[in-house]
Amino acid sequence: MGKVLTFGEVLLRLATQKSEFLEDGRALQMNFGGSEANVAVNLAHLGNTATHITVLPENKIGYAAKDFLNRHYVNTDYLQFEEGRMGAYFVETGVGNRASNVVYDRQYSAFSMTKSLKSELCQNCEETEAIFVSGITSALSDKLQDSVMRLIQMGYKKKKLCVYDINYREKLWETREQAFEVTKRYLPFIDVLSAGILDLRVLLNDESIDDLEAGYKRLVEEYPNLKAIFSTTRVTHSTEEYEIVGNLFVNGKLYQTSQQPIHHVVDRIGTGDAFAAGVIHGLLKQDEPQHLIDFAIANMILKHSIYGDVNTFSEEEVEKYLNSQAGVIQR
Repeated sequence: MGKVLTFGEVLLRLATQKSEFLEDGRALQMNFGGSEANVAVNLAHLGNTATHITVLPENKIGYAAKDFLNRHYVNTDYLQFEEGRMGAYFVETGVGNRASNVVYDRQYSAFSMTKSLKSELCQNCEETEAIFVSGITSALSDKLQDSVMRLIQMGYKKKKLCVYDINYREKLWETREQAFEVTKRYLPFIDVLSAGILDLRVLLNDESIDDLEAGYKRLVEEYPNLKAIFSTTRVTHSTEEYEIVGNLFVNGKLYQTSQQPIHHVVDRIGTGDAFAAGVIHGLLKQDEPQHLIDFAIANMILKHSIYGDVNTFSEEEVEKYLNSQAGVIQR
């Protein structure tokens, strides 16, 4: 299997029970997550060697976060501990037609305030095949934007597969324009991009784009280094009922899954990361494009059935789901 390097903040997640608000003052469920770490965990469970670069506070919460990564088979050789606090986010878990609400509490975290990264002094890029980063890390500070740029430029120079998920979070950026200007600076060094039609409209400065394949072709014309672009198209009926389509643009052609229903969602958080992990897994295996996107969307659908940020299904389990009838007991 492949070797992947991911870079980003590990967060403490504190979530209400369904239908409760934070001000209700009842118990909160705790677990760890964070987009890039979620991808690392999922890739490890799919059989890859995943290494995560991050900074954690030197306290019991930071040590617990490292143990969490290690329990999920993620290599933490380039993880470092520093003084500071753990970045966190709170979730008011939605129900019915009321969506979940996220409140971030990550200012002044050990990760966002770090002055140096051991990883920038080592040669860990030599052994990896792919690098995964996202726009969430870039939103946290100018220094972290510089760190992301150095990492992907190093990967580009050494001919590693550089994967970037725009992962735009309105609550983390001052303006949408700022977020996409940063993305545009990275794009010449990116091989694989996660971008939906709303992202394309901003990147191409054209709000009239309504055809995904045509938009992808225009973006590749502007950035010919892009080898693949992926996204999902989601129809939301409620917090527990969705329909989803996976999209993969490669070699000038758009591959799509059939529209897949998702019922009785346990947890939507981390599902996009599961999709990204499925795509990266398939690219490293040099999978046929249609099977690649079918596998990635199956991996994502299965994540909806797990509570918490991370997806822990194996490649064999995803393939079984892909080739079986939903809900049928595997005996």
